[in-house]
Amino acid sequence: MALLLYVPAALGYAVTAAKQNATRTVFYIFFIGVMFLPELVAFDAPLVPPLSKYEFSGLMSLTAAYLVHKDRLLRSKPFRGVDLFFVLLLLGNIGTVMTNQDTLSFGVYWWDKAGNLVAEPRILSGHSSKDIVAVTVRDTLSMYIPFLMGRVAFRNAADGRVLMRGIVILALIYAPGCLLEARISPQVHKWVYGYASTGIAGVVRGDGFKPVLFQNSGLAVATFLFCATACAAVLAKRKESIFGLPAIGAVVILMVTLALSHNLAALLYTLVAVPIILISRGKLAITAAIALAILVLLYPPIRAWQVFDVYSFIEWLTEISPERADSLHVRFYNEDILYERASERLTFGWGGYGRNRVYDERGNDICLTDGEWIIRIGGRGVVGFIATFGLILTPIFIAWRRAHRIPKEGRIYVDALAIICALFAVDLLPNSLFTKLPFFFGGALLGLVRGLEEDAKLKAMQGPAPPPVGVPPGMHPAAAPHAHNPGQAHVPPQPALGGAPPR
Repeated sequence: MALLLYVPAALGYAVTAAKQNATRTVFYIFFIGVMFLPELVAFDAPLVPPLSKYEFSGLMSLTAAYLVHKDRLLRSKPFRGVDLFFVLLLLGNIGTVMTNQDTLSFGVYWWDKAGNLVAEPRILSGHSSKDIVAVTVRDTLSMYIPFLMGRVAFRNAADGRVLMRGIVILALIYAPGCLLEARISPQVHKWVYGYASTGIAGVVRGDGFKPVLFQNSGLAVATFLFCATACAAVLAKRKESIFGLPAIGAVVILMVTLALSHNLAALLYTLVAVPIILISRGKLAITAAIALAILVLLYPPIRAWQVFDVYSFIEWLTEISPERADSLHVRFYNEDILYERASERLTFGWGGYGRNRVYDERGNDICLTDGEWIIRIGGRGVVGFIATFGLILTPIFIAWRRAHRIPKEGRIYVDALAIICALFAVDLLPNSLFTKLPFFFGGALLGLVRGLEEDAKLKAMQGPAPPPVGVPPGMHPAAAPHAHNPGQAHVPPQPALGGAPPR
């Protein structure tokens, strides 16, 4: 019911709020759906993948963009430029399906969940041509539409301000629920929708819990809080306020909320991003984002070719923190065996249905998949990895290359989005893609860079405004008493009452 009711609610909001601010309308229709609609429920129509809240939010924001930003949407030229990475992803999907139509068999026998011995191997079915349609629709709705909406909606400094303020406002609304669930365990989703969105085992941290609210994991909430804190730092640098509170206060509130959310990685991202945004001058922020983007691109070949002996590092870390060393050992070991499996079909990967996973001689699944980079390479191959990360990282390189053309009033928004996109990509090395926000922010960064550059070119072509008529070049208009603006009638000075006319 919540998903269905969101359709008329979003359309009604688009019609009524478009005159106030079209960009804000598209932003809130997408983000309110992502942040507050229920998890784990979807409409499973024939021939298309299940439509969850992410697909509903994307479709409704696209509809709103057509209603309120029709001119921008028609001029957006989809499937060109950076969008070609998505075209590459679609072509890679065809290659994945066509090279994985064989049936796989693992093990001679295996045990079921009840512990009974089953005298048959584990069979994994192959893909069919119908899967091309299903995966194309799924990727379009969950990846490309968020990217396109970010690219269409945010084109100037005013749009960048709408994005930053909107993210901070939603995070401040989320903050009380995060603090509550950090203390009593994730309950808000159950109170509102009647069921829990995640199990309790994955959210327990010491004597507290990871807040989940209306997301699929505590990691999704933590990364959103990281983004919001970075956006609040932008507003603080501009000396703005939120709900009558100075933006620096919002930075403190969100950082404390994040610290109490029991997610160390997101807190570290925040401690990196916020100081860079606050002290950034020139190309400092965009250069830091470029360094992080290069790190993400180099990580898979470094791990694949064993450039560094990670296990020696783990032995050293064991003396300092055995628990952390054991966690890293499990992660690196699984990356190694999964990459060995992926290397058998490195170009297009193994596809779905668990075909990219590793099984023992009894057919038991013996691997853990955490990082999105190895999930992409195992399932979609190198083509899928390049296409997916290209949508997130390429806008950073474009922003770095065109930084000198971006007007000063829009630079702070570009710097912040570049840092956010880079750290999102860094987070996809140890974690999976549990939210579609990286594609939205990648599109927003690309749209801002292109829009600000176009505005700067237009102003340069128009040149400085001509002086009023009667003002000699180089003279301030106030120094020329008889100057008047074009199109206005020139009224000569009138004599004072009873006085003589002027000479």
